[in-house]
Amino acid sequence: MNSEQQHYAISLDGGKLSSIPKAGVWFLLSVFLIPTLIMHVWIGLAIIILYLILSHCVKKENDLHSKGLLKWGQFLCVLGIECAALTILRFNVIKPLLICMFCLLIAYEFIFALKIKLKIYSGTDKAQKKVRNVLTATSCLCGFSIGRLLARFGDTDVVLWIMTLLCSVLVVGSITVFQKVLVYKIIKE
Repeated sequence: MNSEQQHYAISLDGGKLSSIPKAGVWFLLSVFLIPTLIMHVWIGLAIIILYLILSHCVKKENDLHSKGLLKWGQFLCVLGIECAALTILRFNVIKPLLICMFCLLIAYEFIFALKIKLKIYSGTDKAQKKVRNVLTATSCLCGFSIGRLLARFGDTDVVLWIMTLLCSVLVVGSITVFQKVLVYKIIKE
């Protein structure tokens, strides 16, 4: 089981994640931060403080794998919180958003436990990891396209549910990356 958790912890290559283009990160984070700062200055400042705290944690990390995972988790966490804040401020849907996040987190943890039990992480070969990297890049491009498409639809229920799901996926994704860092640090010691 310990070996399987080690494969889980290194399933994302932290060394490659640490080389995420900074211009793209800042662009995505600022696209959602500027409207938040305009609508509610205090929420925008809280997000900036959260980003700075997470940046400090990333800078203190010496291990390249952990540093890459923390940078990726920081990006997903701040982007997810920015999207969630804008969704809550625009649509006032805090309960559905929290319920969706909770359900996705429970589903992820169930799948995680099942994959550990079935030893799926240790059976993943390099070809599947390359496919995962291509899917990740495609997902980022689709996310940007969905954002532009949603801006054209206006205030409809479809937009509300898509935004709720997108925010939930981003926040749960950041939680799972931080979980990988925690498992990696526990196994490394």
